[in-house]
Amino acid sequence: MHTTIERDLKLSRLSTGNMHKIALSHAASESPDDLRTVVAVPRHFNSEQRSSAAAAADRAGFNVVQVISEEASACLAYGLGQLDPADRFHAAVVRIGGLTTSASIVHVSAGMLTVVATAEREDVGGDRITALMVDFLAAEFQRYD
Repeated sequence: MHTTIERDLKLSRLSTGNMHKIALSHAASESPDDLRTVVAVPRHFNSEQRSSAAAAADRAGFNVVQVISEEASACLAYGLGQLDPADRFHAAVVRIGGLTTSASIVHVSAGMLTVVATAEREDVGGDRITALMVDFLAAEFQRYD
């Protein structure tokens, strides 16, 4: 009988391996060594979980150069703090997952990203938010009937 952890590890290996194949098919270089990778993990991951995520990516063939938080990843994806070294501001990063929702405040200063606060709700995930939006919009539409 497989445990939940064994099942999760197997799924992680399969999905990470598939991501590696997709990444290689789109890479400019044919060499897997040139596929430098940054792994984004939830902020609440401890060092063991962060290491496990990096190890899974490494086993799949990625060349892991850094493990960062999802909040920092979101800021980098939008180029926050990357254009002007004099930039200093706070950014709100909202993550709506299937099971949880979190909001974080990230301090951006001269290209450095620091998560200064995070709040998470485990009872309000994507499915719950979708249901709330449907209920709200249905009530709004009924007001105009």
